[in-house]
Amino acid sequence: CTVRELRTRVDLATRHIGKGCDRDTYSVQSQRKLCGASPAAIDLLPNPGLGAEWTKPLISDEGHESDQMFEFDGSSTAVTVPKSVLDHNLASSFTVATWMRHGQHAGQDKHVKEHILCSADDHKMNRHHYALFVRNCRLILLLRRDFSEGDLNIFRPAEWRWKLPQVCDDQWHHYAVNVRFPDVELFVDGQIFHTEKKNPEVIDDWS
Repeated sequence: CTVRELRTRVDLATRHIGKGCDRDTYSVQSQRKLCGASPAAIDLLPNPGLGAEWTKPLISDEGHESDQMFEFDGSSTAVTVPKSVLDHNLASSFTVATWMRHGQHAGQDKHVKEHILCSADDHKMNRHHYALFVRNCRLILLLRRDFSEGDLNIFRPAEWRWKLPQVCDDQWHHYAVNVRFPDVELFVDGQIFHTEKKNPEVIDDWS
């Protein structure tokens, strides 16, 4: 008989930690070169190895073609990035980019902060200088400027709170926060987030 039509269906299992972000066979470093990304970009979670020992204790995917993915529980798992890798004092212009898959936790206190990146004083003082975190299914950027960088006793933007469905849909998404203080832009999966009324909610603080 003559075949007039052929249909096929392919399903990809992408919900496991080791699947979904490993479809690219190029490493992040190779992709940056191919796309002409800034050579000043710094990988804060490199594959464990010589000179990148700080990611070794983390839970990661089993078997990978390019870059490893790391799993965090949002409360007890974290790593300290050496100052030799990244100056912990951020400039007024920078970008933080990450792949993240995050789901909503039933019964979790909505005030709990799940940090992606954080710089803070000693735990007894507990003052954050800057942070990118998830709280109550919102992506939040906290950025406090030093007194030396601005006039005293002047209110300036210090916290940006984006309400996004992607943050808690338990799927992989790419987030990039582009800062040119006091202006901040968010890109989700390569698309700019267009500011809406009170989204992001911007909180001012003393300079």
